[in-house]
Parts: sequence; structure tokens; C-alpha cells
Amino acid sequence: TDNYFSWNSSSNKLKMEYANKKPVIHYTKTNLFATRKQDTIKILEIEGDLFPAQNIFVAKGGKAVWRKTGGDVIYAELDTFTIELKKAGYQASNVKLFYPPFFQNRSLLGKMEDKLVIENKAVEGSYPRFESYETLLEIKDIGGGADYKGSFRLHGRSIYGYGTREAKSQT
Repeated sequence: TDNYFSWNSSSNKLKMEYANKKPVIHYTKTNLFATRKQDTIKILEIEGDLFPAQNIFVAKGGKAVWRKTGGDVIYAELDTFTIELKKAGYQASNVKLFYPPFFQNRSLLGKMEDKLVIENKAVEGSYPRFESYETLLEIKDIGGGADYKGSFRLHGRSIYGYGTREAKSQT
């Protein structure tokens, strides 16, 4: 980490060993936090291995909590991914997004990215970011009685619908 942000764990339940002559710290069901000034990334109930010599955390599972949602409960269940601890964020694929106001009892499979940001109005509130793998997602009554068909992105609290040349979006 650098002087501007830090990654921390809420648990002291860990096991340290040496693998290939390098230290490895195993964490089971802990909460991981990255903080920078007013912003915090939260990953709950994560497991993984910390490789301090390489400054990486190889993660298994976890629940990423959406920030700045205006009260909506939005979260993503994570698969396996790697956090480079010298960076103020991470990327994950094969993520399941849960956003009950739009998708009730269903999750969306996609990829996500989260990053700590400070005092930059252009990107403040635009993280975490999620992009669905589905290109022809159907959402009933997105507002004013309109239905939507296409791809889905969530950047912080902002929702984006989009299409491709092959699969155009429709309302």
C-alpha cells in the first residue's frame, strides 16, 4: 500500500506458513476494507491467501457492498479474484449482482470493478461498477410503464442500458 490508502482485515483468525520459501497468510471468513480519506471499499465474508512478498491477496468468495445507493440494498457475490494491494481497487469476473428494486429474486452474472476515489466530481459516486454478461436482458416497467431489453451497467447509483451492433437495446 502507499500513503494514500490502506487495505485492512477485520479478523485476527489467520494461519501463517511458508510455501515455496515465501510467507503465506490464510484468512477464513473475514471482512476486508480499503480506505482512502472519505471512501471505503467493503468486501464481507471473504476468504483468501495473502502473499506479503508479492503484495497480493488471492480471494475466494465474498460479498461486495455497494456504496452511495440512496438506501437500496445492492451487493455482489464474488467468485475467485486477485487484489493487488498496491492498488486502490480491484476487478472481478463471474460476479452475481443482486439489485432487488430491478431484479427482485434474481441475480445478474457479470464483471465488476471497484476503486477508491477522492475529490473528483467526474468519477465520485461512479464506483463500484458492474456490467452484465447478458446482452438481451429484459426489465419490466423501468419507469413510466416502459419495458427495457438490452445490456445493463451499474456505475455507483447510475444505471445504463446499452446495446451492440449485433444486439441493439430497446425500450
